Amino acid sequence: MMIMRFILFVLMITPGIASAYIPQAYISIAKEYNIPPVVLYAVALVESEHPDYKRPWPWAANIDGESLYFQSREAMYKALSEAKDEGKGFAAGTMQIRWRWHKQRFRTLWDATNPYENIRAGAAYLSELFKKSRSWDVAVSHYHTQGDQEVADKYREKVQERLLLVLAGKR
Repeated sequence: MMIMRFILFVLMITPGIASAYIPQAYISIAKEYNIPPVVLYAVALVESEHPDYKRPWPWAANIDGESLYFQSREAMYKALSEAKDEGKGFAAGTMQIRWRWHKQRFRTLWDATNPYENIRAGAAYLSELFKKSRSWDVAVSHYHTQGDQEVADKYREKVQERLLLVLAGKR
């Protein structure tokens, strides 16, 4: 757990160090929610990193446990609409927002497929988790799961790995 605290401390004293590697949308939205941009971006990488492009993919979805990468918002929306109609579980977009638990964060399913709205929903959730725990380690680990500490710890480790790759300019 100490790795993330140390990294965030270093970023506090040298705030521009990761900015060159993080897309502006993540930086702006992170500021809206008082989240370190590198944390928000690292979570997005874990959630939706495209295997070919090594960047968060705005049209990523997970339908009943299957990770899918669509070429357009429309194609993802169509697949998610069908999944919804069939009662399947799914997560949408860059931040992989689980519709079952977080649909109230959007006006419609179409809004959940908007990359900016999706990042905002993920940032809002991450911010809520931080406010409850007062720890980025806990907030990050609970972003993915809150019921199984071993799974939560593994998820946090994945985010830390991506965070280090961002700082090294490799993502």
